[in-house]
Amino acid sequence: MMRQMLAVAVSAACLGVGSAHAAPFNSFDPRSMAMGGAGTAVGNTATAPFFNPSLLSTTDHDDDFAMELPIIGARLYDPDDFIDSVDEFQDNPALVDPNDDLVINASVDIAKNAFDAINDLPPGATQAQIQTAAANARDALGSVSGDTRTLSTGFSTLSDRALNLELGVGTVIGIPSRKFGGALVFNSWNVGSAIVKYEDAGLLTGLADDADAYAAYLDGVASCGSDAACQAAISNDPNLQYIDRNTVGDLELAFDPDRDIKSTVELRAISLNEVGLSLSREFNIGGSKFALGVTPKYVRAITLNYKASVNDADDDDFDADDYTNDTTNFNMDIGVAKDFENGWRAGMVVKNIIGQTYDLMRKNTATGVKEKTGEIELKPQARAGVSYQNSWFTAGLDVDLTENDPIGFEDETRYAAFGMELNALDWAQLRLGYRADMVNSDRSVASAGLGLSPFGVHIDLAVAASDDELGAAAQFGLRF
Repeated sequence: MMRQMLAVAVSAACLGVGSAHAAPFNSFDPRSMAMGGAGTAVGNTATAPFFNPSLLSTTDHDDDFAMELPIIGARLYDPDDFIDSVDEFQDNPALVDPNDDLVINASVDIAKNAFDAINDLPPGATQAQIQTAAANARDALGSVSGDTRTLSTGFSTLSDRALNLELGVGTVIGIPSRKFGGALVFNSWNVGSAIVKYEDAGLLTGLADDADAYAAYLDGVASCGSDAACQAAISNDPNLQYIDRNTVGDLELAFDPDRDIKSTVELRAISLNEVGLSLSREFNIGGSKFALGVTPKYVRAITLNYKASVNDADDDDFDADDYTNDTTNFNMDIGVAKDFENGWRAGMVVKNIIGQTYDLMRKNTATGVKEKTGEIELKPQARAGVSYQNSWFTAGLDVDLTENDPIGFEDETRYAAFGMELNALDWAQLRLGYRADMVNSDRSVASAGLGLSPFGVHIDLAVAASDDELGAAAQFGLRF
């Protein structure tokens, strides 16, 4: 059960009710990742379409053609130890049995059978028969109570822990030029979050309390021994001879974990798949030169909004069509960059200048019809940057000008990214960086990377890590 739940979470994120806004300004270009995420003023032909299309027409290009195939990267953000908590839950024999079912399932079945045995006692049942049946029911109720309290504690520990996963894949074919630069870009950016919501505290606590009360009551019944008065009371009490598990008191031994458990696993994700054409040109206005670039792009967006009981979440039964919505739209990025004579450059970009709203859909199990359950709103994102570069050293600083609310269940972000690169004769590059989140310091990460550039072949690797986050990216390309 829980093992399948985790499998669904991870597989779906690879692609809630409520509204989210601009996604984090992340890139899976390894050069940028290694430099803390900076790229608005330090991008090259291979990465300009991802950061700032105007960089195709700046002055530092040593190549006339670049082809990157592929660029790939991933980030896992687990601030609440979601993965470890799910592992501990599903590996705890007091919570989950070897068949991946909640242990309380078996205990409730045993208790039902014990009460059936009491109900089946004949009207003339002997004292010994009644005592034995009552003792068996008492023991079964003790197991229900214990399993219920253990399960409640396990759910409570697991609840509200969010997992965030991002995956990116891209390809760029670019030709830089001050007069007219261009690049064809294919980009897929996928982000998803998973969370467990605990909603069964009252139900499980009430069931455990009732089971404790009835277990104590039946314990007294079974302990009458040779007490004549006690025996007489038992013989004349129809509630003891014909205890009905569905009607006696408040004890709900008809409890069905598959039906009654309300705690849920929720997944929320979006996959943005873009095909764009970046165009740039250098302009001279009043003796001041600057580069301007645009990337018109076709976007296919797939949203996912999955919600199921933790006892029903199963990747074997998961049908993505029941929880996804597929839409297309047009959008555009626009950027500007200016080179100064002393190695400095300034840049600014606005991505997704046309705000978009994507519906979250989910199949109504009662009607069989998919219904809108929320939306994801992607707003324009603005970022500015500055860089310094000479033949062996590059440094860059980027700052988000907009605060980015989450796609899923994580916190909002607003990044400042700083990085530097040491270049050994254009054959090898060592990169270091740091990304600071000005809203949530827990999302600040350090990064490092390496580039190798023999004979026009480029291989770039990067890793970014903190206590809560791990990211990695790789790129292979040809530049001439």
